[in-house]
Amino acid sequence: MAVTIRDNSGVKGLTRLPDADAAAGSWQVDATVKAKDGDHWISDRVAGFKMKRAARLSTVASPEAVVKGRKLTVTGLLTRASWEDLKHHGFAGQAVQLQ
Repeated sequence: MAVTIRDNSGVKGLTRLPDADAAAGSWQVDATVKAKDGDHWISDRVAGFKMKRAARLSTVASPEAVVKGRKLTVTGLLTRASWEDLKHHGFAGQAVQLQ
């Protein structure tokens, strides 16, 4: 059985991409089954999945002594993993909601 994974642009395979981070996104799986008697079965879009990169959010709240009804300031840093160098880098301009 052969399984081909293709992104939504139609590019087939999991060969090394020029930008490894471009692998993040929606992908689809195509399947081909070949029998020993020469018969075969082909199906496009058997399954789909989303490849996501890890993200981290670090926060600092101040003031340390919080008084009920007073202002609390939360600052932080949002980072996202890079598959190129296997490190986390800043991910600016993104909305973050604290609950």
